[in-house]
Amino acid sequence: AGDGGEFTYAETQSMSNRIARALLKAGLGDGSPIAVLSPNDTNAEVALLGALRAGCAWCNINLRAAVHDNIEVLRRDRCRVLFVHSTVAELAPGFQDGIPELELVLCIDSDETPYPSVEHWSRSEPDGFLDHPIAEDGIGMLGSTGGTTGAPKIAKQSNTFLPMNLLAWRLC
Repeated sequence: AGDGGEFTYAETQSMSNRIARALLKAGLGDGSPIAVLSPNDTNAEVALLGALRAGCAWCNINLRAAVHDNIEVLRRDRCRVLFVHSTVAELAPGFQDGIPELELVLCIDSDETPYPSVEHWSRSEPDGFLDHPIAEDGIGMLGSTGGTTGAPKIAKQSNTFLPMNLLAWRLC
């Protein structure tokens, strides 16, 4: 999974439930667009899982893409939360300046950035099972097309389509 270390299923469930609860408590969930800017890292996967448990919509961006392209995609997606890895946290101010709706930046792996760590931000939330219904027809993912015919377009995928898409990626 990457450099974030290994987590058991129980640890992953506990951490992602706390993240989901903290997002919901902050009024974020049920279609709220979020993004993860990180190299391959287990902490990124846990943050994404927590956001999906809260019903947030994942804005898929590519760390290797030009920063201005990622900012433009997230601006058009109206991204509200950005989870960043400490190795790219210095890019976050550009995202904050370029995305008016961005209200929260969280660092997924460190307390040593100007942004609150996910661990500390969500620490006070319970880690037990979260029974939060997710609308099947709600938006689960906001991706962008490659832009081969002009500016990249936003592609919306439902909560029903997202698990099938993730399973297909896993099988490839």
